[in-house]
Amino acid sequence: MRMNEKQVRGRAVARIVQYVVIAAMFTASGCLDQKAGAPAIAVENVWSRAAETMQHSGEHAGHSSAQMQVNGVVYFDLHNRGGSPDRLVAVSSPVCTVAEIHRTVMQDDRMTMRPIKDGVTIPPGAKIEFKPADYHIMLLGLNESLTPGMVFELEFEFELSGKIVTKSTVRTP
Repeated sequence: MRMNEKQVRGRAVARIVQYVVIAAMFTASGCLDQKAGAPAIAVENVWSRAAETMQHSGEHAGHSSAQMQVNGVVYFDLHNRGGSPDRLVAVSSPVCTVAEIHRTVMQDDRMTMRPIKDGVTIPPGAKIEFKPADYHIMLLGLNESLTPGMVFELEFEFELSGKIVTKSTVRTP
C-alpha cells in the first residue's frame, strides 16, 4: 500500500510532535538542564565558631572606633556529586569585611595558617571537609559578634557552578 503526499506529511508532523514532547519531558525532569558530566556541588553542615567583637574606650592598637574588629571562622563540607571537577574560588558574607579560604599546615614543627589564593578543587564524587586544623574560611574584620544560635548568610563562588548562597549557624565548639 502506497501513501499519498498528504499521509507522508501527516506522519512527518506526528513524528516531529513526538520528538518535541520527548524533549519537553526530559527538560522538565532536569535531564537536559545540566551538561553531561557537569559538577553538582552541595555545601553541607555549615557552622561557625562564636566570636565577640571587643568594646573599648579611647585609642587602642591604632583603632579609634568604639569596637575592635576580630575574626571569625566557618567550617563545612563540599560534596561534588557531578561528573567533573569544580573549584571553590571565593566566599563572601555580610558579617565581615573580607572572607578568605585558608588552610592550616605543619611547617617546621609548627602549625601555620595560610590563605589559599588559587581556590580548592573538588574532584567528581569527592567530599572535602573544611574543619579545624585544615581547610576553613576566615571571616576577617567582623562587623558584629557571632553569638551561639545566630544564623548568617554566606555566598560561595565556584569556577563552574557559579554562586551558591547558604546559611551558617554559630555554635560553641
